[in-house]
Amino acid sequence: MIPKYQRRLTLSAGEECTIAGNGPITVTLLTGVLHLAGVLLEANRPYSFYLHLERESIILFTLEGGSANVASEEAVNFFRHPSGVVPLVQFTRRTLVPLKTSKVLVIGNKRSGKSLAAHMIINLLRDYRMGKDDNALNRYFLLDLNPESNCVYSPGCVSFVEVRDDPLWPGSAASPMMLPVSFYTGSVMSPSAKDVSAFIHFCEQLYDTCIAYLQEECPAPQRPHIILDAPSPLPDLKKDVFYKKIIEIVKPTHVVIVSSRDDAGEDWFTFLQEDIQRILPDCEFTFTQPCSHPCASPTTDLRMAEYFVGSPNTTMLGCSKLVVPTKSLQFVKYVGGDSENPSGVGVQRVYPTPALRRLVCALSHAEIIEEVPLAPVAGFFVICYVDEENDEVVILAPAAEEALQRCFVVLPRYEACGALRLTDAQLATLEESVTV
Repeated sequence: MIPKYQRRLTLSAGEECTIAGNGPITVTLLTGVLHLAGVLLEANRPYSFYLHLERESIILFTLEGGSANVASEEAVNFFRHPSGVVPLVQFTRRTLVPLKTSKVLVIGNKRSGKSLAAHMIINLLRDYRMGKDDNALNRYFLLDLNPESNCVYSPGCVSFVEVRDDPLWPGSAASPMMLPVSFYTGSVMSPSAKDVSAFIHFCEQLYDTCIAYLQEECPAPQRPHIILDAPSPLPDLKKDVFYKKIIEIVKPTHVVIVSSRDDAGEDWFTFLQEDIQRILPDCEFTFTQPCSHPCASPTTDLRMAEYFVGSPNTTMLGCSKLVVPTKSLQFVKYVGGDSENPSGVGVQRVYPTPALRRLVCALSHAEIIEEVPLAPVAGFFVICYVDEENDEVVILAPAAEEALQRCFVVLPRYEACGALRLTDAQLATLEESVTV
């Protein structure tokens, strides 16, 4: 079948193009050299992606010049401009590639392209080391600290995963084959002054788990390279204060700031650099330009739906509808770690009622209640309804997961219930994917 829309896109050296629209799209390199998310495209090989209007686009860039055929069923928009990724490419090639190990923290403003920059660093590192004699010793790890748009597992989580065979780019990052370790934060919102202590708690749990894994599974002479993708906090929390807390935990070798160094309206990174230079004098800072045409809306709903039913570019999943005795589950919610009780994160038991209908809940790996704030997540499910008369809970869970081997169910924090409660239409869509 011939696509309805086809266009030959030609870019000059040092140019990039953002392709935005809705629906499936195929990109095929015709001549020259083109990169997508730091991945070098192979000539005459079609690459398929799925665009989501205002939520997910793709960016092609070239340092040498090249052309590609872009085919789609729906009309798409092309935004060409000088490439802003040159500093990031140079930093990766000149600074990171020669290092045996590295730990890079990517920070910046909201909707600046931080996640793209983090993924691009890993993809470029893998590409530049391909074919080298010692390449087998290098291993690459991503820590996704974005509860709003976690692309490794599911929104609401901070995650750690080893990047092995497939690149990190649109539609393929949350592949069921990646097997990340994730901690549930109880919210899909960016950190704020009210809950920053709780968020930092889960980041510490994740980072400690990562380091323990590397000590066990990645000993010398293997060379771990860790890239951390940190969120931008809400306006009530100063960026320099928040990022300093993250840096004190992970102690990076390098910090990449996705922002213009000359932006007169921004001074937080100046204060941050001055503070960090005192405690980590060997930590290097570098800047890279933010996206010229960022997506206006978060991908929270999109990523959540993909968790349950998969995506067109990975594996389409089905859901299972289960009837579970209420007594076999223990419902809890996080308490503490907020402005009222910043000392630590604990849990409080909650009695299940019909008010929990349509909530997305996490199943903890914890075996006792005291372990819940310290344990990774085992999976997610949606509560269809609570039958108080028969003491049963009807849930929807991804068919590919055995999510109910544990009993502790973590409900969203109160302020996050709105974002983690499906609409009737969303629930109906999931019910349509129930496997028989």
